[in-house]
Amino acid sequence: MFILVFGLFIAGCGKPPPQLAPQKPPEVTVAQPLVRTVPLTMEFQGVTRADATIAVRPRVQGFLMERPVDGGRLVKRGDLLFVIDQRPFVAAKDAALAEVAQRQAALKLAEIDLASRSKAFGNNAATQFEVDTATANRDAAKAQLDLAKARLTTAENDLGYTEIRAEIDGRLSAVLPNPGTLVGPSDILCSIVNDRVIFAQYRVPETTLIEMRKSNKNRRPGEDGRPTHPVLLTQGEDAGRQTFRGLFWRAETGIDVNAGSLLCEARYDNPTGGILPGTTVALQAILGQQEMLLLPDLAVLQDQAGRYVLTVVNSEGKQVVVRKNVVASNTIAGYRKIVGGLDPNDRVIVNGIQRARPGAQVTPTQQPLDDKALQQALEMSLREDGGAEIPTTAPAMPPSTAPTTQP
Repeated sequence: MFILVFGLFIAGCGKPPPQLAPQKPPEVTVAQPLVRTVPLTMEFQGVTRADATIAVRPRVQGFLMERPVDGGRLVKRGDLLFVIDQRPFVAAKDAALAEVAQRQAALKLAEIDLASRSKAFGNNAATQFEVDTATANRDAAKAQLDLAKARLTTAENDLGYTEIRAEIDGRLSAVLPNPGTLVGPSDILCSIVNDRVIFAQYRVPETTLIEMRKSNKNRRPGEDGRPTHPVLLTQGEDAGRQTFRGLFWRAETGIDVNAGSLLCEARYDNPTGGILPGTTVALQAILGQQEMLLLPDLAVLQDQAGRYVLTVVNSEGKQVVVRKNVVASNTIAGYRKIVGGLDPNDRVIVNGIQRARPGAQVTPTQQPLDDKALQQALEMSLREDGGAEIPTTAPAMPPSTAPTTQP
């Protein structure tokens, strides 16, 4: 029995292990880069400001009696904002009217006296001194009337100042003083911000400015027949990102010696209030256009050596991943501009990147890139007018053809 079992054990040890089925190379999606005419841009960081911001102050002192509007509302120029107690100013106006009437009567009497003495002087019944005195009294009465009229004008103006109206179109600040508050010329009741036009301020470094002016023969856009260049404004991040198109508007006369840069402003129509004043924004000045390769931004990777993409090449009948270092610029509508290092016929991995390694074999599936959002953005950025919002959606990536887990 022992011999039989031992013999079976020896026989079992001699069997070869089962062979494992070879693993299929991981599947990836590849696409050729797009070739498009894209804007040449320079990027800056800027801060937005409203076209007009005013502080609303009373011109006279008194107690607030009415506040017809609430804070945070849109108002038109001339809308009534506050009413100061008018009773003291009505009384002052009435007193000024009475004084004018009194001075008019005094002037009339002085003119009658002058006429009477002048007639008596002609009949040798009055002296020249008496005529001169009557003339002076008439002139003094006339001056007193003019003074009374000026005081009446002041009283009428003060009465008008009790109604505080909006000087510009815009939006009121949120917090307003309540009726019953004592206010005066030193108090700020609220502010009005007209944000239907927005300016974005940004600084161009001195070295960059010199290069730009040299290439344009020291001319400024908009002053020599050339159209002023567009400036794209982007605020927010990810899903909340919005991009607006404006135009270069003006620049300071010289370099700020402390900052070493030139202060510039771009103008944006803002009819819906989408751009908020005081926001830090990303700006792209569009200075021209050039044909360039484009790839989805997610397909352009970066490590310590710089930016690169993973391509698939045919090597001895095998589809092998090859790293290609590239020179990349900024993005537009989710696509990264490739300045150098890539060929239009290269097959770049755009989906399944996590399953690809340089030198490894893969199973590629080629699909075209969805460039609808890119095309809309390019059409908008290459226009000559400004003020419109442009699409900012990221490009739709081709669907994955394999599981996302590493094989």
